Amino acid sequence: MRQIKAIGFDFGGVIGGGPNIGHEFTKASADLLGVTTEVWRKVYFSINNLINTDKKSKRDFWLHFLKEFNQTDKIDQVLAQDLAMAKRYLVVNQQIISLIDQFRERGYKVGLLSNASGEVANNIKTLNLAGHFDSFLFSAEIGVQKPDIAAFEYLAKSLGADLADLIFIDDAEPSLKTASQAGFTPILFKSYEQLVEELTKLRLLQSVP
Repeated sequence: MRQIKAIGFDFGGVIGGGPNIGHEFTKASADLLGVTTEVWRKVYFSINNLINTDKKSKRDFWLHFLKEFNQTDKIDQVLAQDLAMAKRYLVVNQQIISLIDQFRERGYKVGLLSNASGEVANNIKTLNLAGHFDSFLFSAEIGVQKPDIAAFEYLAKSLGADLADLIFIDDAEPSLKTASQAGFTPILFKSYEQLVEELTKLRLLQSVP
């Protein structure tokens, strides 16, 4: 592995909302529809680019999603679940922010790359976190989402780094599935403690900050 020069972070589930929020939402939504979480994820990740690149509004996206299960009558319930999750996503993990600040102080370039609609991106921007990053990117604004290699290329370029010099941290395994092909080093986020352990193994940290 080449020397790491840049570190990328996902927002939801890593910086905002905690690592279990996405799983909890998936389970609640899957239970509402009477399907397994595996089936739910398969359908969701096959079409989520429609909302993350602003091709559909939130309501139209979830209607499109529900049509796959012939359950469009549950649109209001799904929207209520989505709203509750969105509010939780805006609770920031200050330990991660402190870690980001530490990396920048040590000379690493740090960027945010989030799969997010324009609406969600604007909500995140109200948290005034951009000053902690060298680059602050959202899929709706760059027109491409993870795991498309072009999204990671966009991030690396914005940080003045090559993909081989980049680590990217995300709580969603599908978002990291192109890591080997793209050439960056992935870390699947599960908790702050696990992240510190992974970064220590990569010799980016000496001890828990």
